[in-house]
Amino acid sequence: MALYEPISTEEDENLFPAEKGVAFCNRLFFKERLYKELSPEDRKAKRFEEETTIWDEFWSWIDTLDPSGGSKLEKAVKYALNHKESLMNYLLDGRCEISNNSAERKAKVYATGRKNFLFHDSVDGAKATAIVISLVETAKANNLNAYKYLYTLLLYMPDYKNEPAGIKQLLPWSTFVQDKCSGIIDDSLALPENRRNLPIYGFLVRIPVWLFIAYEIPTFLHPSFILLRSCFLAFLQIQALYNKISNLLK
Repeated sequence: MALYEPISTEEDENLFPAEKGVAFCNRLFFKERLYKELSPEDRKAKRFEEETTIWDEFWSWIDTLDPSGGSKLEKAVKYALNHKESLMNYLLDGRCEISNNSAERKAKVYATGRKNFLFHDSVDGAKATAIVISLVETAKANNLNAYKYLYTLLLYMPDYKNEPAGIKQLLPWSTFVQDKCSGIIDDSLALPENRRNLPIYGFLVRIPVWLFIAYEIPTFLHPSFILLRSCFLAFLQIQALYNKISNLLK
């Protein structure tokens, strides 16, 4: 389907003020549709290249308005001026969207469910529902099996809730979660007694090649190799201790 760029709004005298404001929005959303398939970095660059001029036109136009008090146009103008910085925040990060339409669609899931359960018995219950719905929708947005993701969080969070590295591994875009929680069939869920530890100390198992070589080279070649060899042996002892602790915690 071909996309046609909306007409310029800067000098169009045939539009009412409200229509002109909508026309500015149409121009911005048209640009966003063109950038949809770009990487976040390229999208950010394109936005600064082409959308900042539209915003400059918009703010210049806003300054010329003098809407009547109490009108809807006055409310819209005041809203825009009061949120000038936040309205343009999406320009700072190519991953951000120009509007919150996506978040509104996600919230619709909760609104639909609310019609079924009608009310919450307590404020804590409402907060718990909001947290669970947020987790489910975030999992879906990252192409995860929502049930698997919730199961994995409940399996690991009690032991890692105060461990920043562990929490990082449980984020929906981490490699660990993507491997564990993708797919439709729930056939790979680990039982609590068979749960393995999160891979947050992986650096210990990577033995540098230069240390291995140093271990194999005769120490009489240079005195510094004596210290190097001692460091390597200490490293192996730490590695062995870590493996023992890991096995005890499994």
